[in-house]
Amino acid sequence: MPKTKLPAWGKGRHWNKKMYKSNVIVYSLLFLLSALLLVWLIPAYTPESVGYGLSPAFLPYVLAIIMLICSGWLLLKTLVTGAGRGEAPVLGKTQLLTLIKYMPVFFLAFPLMSWIGFIPAACIVLVILQYLSGQRKPLTIALVTIITTMAAYCFMHYGMQVPMP
Repeated sequence: MPKTKLPAWGKGRHWNKKMYKSNVIVYSLLFLLSALLLVWLIPAYTPESVGYGLSPAFLPYVLAIIMLICSGWLLLKTLVTGAGRGEAPVLGKTQLLTLIKYMPVFFLAFPLMSWIGFIPAACIVLVILQYLSGQRKPLTIALVTIITTMAAYCFMHYGMQVPMP
């Protein structure tokens, strides 16, 4: 099998054309999806404003714009620098177990929020996530939990004027 000549940035790496192509395809699809969201889906399927706070379309527009910018940047970076032509990162056993460990917490967050309210649910979820991440210092856990929860609540309730459960 003939050896492929690698550019200077790729010396010592495995040339992975499949990974490069899949990166370009995924970033292009995300860019097109976010453009479709901005141009057609959000305006067509978002209900009218109820008269208080921000429009229901505000947050979807912000998120679609962020998605458009990020996917466009990654697509441009991939095309210009050839990023992704190195070896593809492998999802190993450790990463898979970590993912499985965190998913139940995220799945229970919203039902818990509607049952006991935003502030207690956010505090419980953040404490569990910090414990699963290996944080054992009570002061750090308390500060991160309280500051993050209150910042999110104030931003949503006072900044965006969205009533929280």
